[in-house]
Amino acid sequence: MFDFASVYPIRVLDPYDLKIDSAKEWYTKFLQELMAKVTHQMTFGDAIILREAEGYQVEYIISWNKKHFLSRTTIKVLNPEEFLTIWKPQ
Repeated sequence: MFDFASVYPIRVLDPYDLKIDSAKEWYTKFLQELMAKVTHQMTFGDAIILREAEGYQVEYIISWNKKHFLSRTTIKVLNPEEFLTIWKPQ
């Protein structure tokens, strides 16, 4: 049996900036950051993805729904087909 990260060349990330000793403060900040994105016409789920991507300073966001992220971030947004044209396995 394989787990996801061993089959696919990815790194599974924990919620960005999570500090167990100050969970209440982290959660308050987390919700404030999400709500700031939601008020700019994002769904709650997309806001979570964007918050984590920006926090970890990822190179790409890969989504079937690019329009959900375009003009809301400086991260390059690609659909899976576009990503596969530039992806070079290591």
